[in-house]
Amino acid sequence: IPAKCTITIYSLDGKFIRQYVRDENPGIISGALEEQILTSIEWDLKNAKGIPIAAGVYLIHVDVPGIGERVIKWFGINRTFDSQDL
Repeated sequence: IPAKCTITIYSLDGKFIRQYVRDENPGIISGALEEQILTSIEWDLKNAKGIPIAAGVYLIHVDVPGIGERVIKWFGINRTFDSQDL
């Protein structure tokens, strides 16, 4: 994902789930543009209140200022932790 963007996650019925605002500022090193360190955001599969999400389809809206926006459909399933599998 770009260094500056806003990522908003919604349930399929349009309810707000979570938002991430990414605002990295790559610097200049020896006259060359410094590489962007991270190209992803880690989502812990919880909503804005810290409650785990339900399995299903989610809409991820990525808005990049000055460039545009995109909506991604994502299907996820939370697997419950079973300590006996260790």
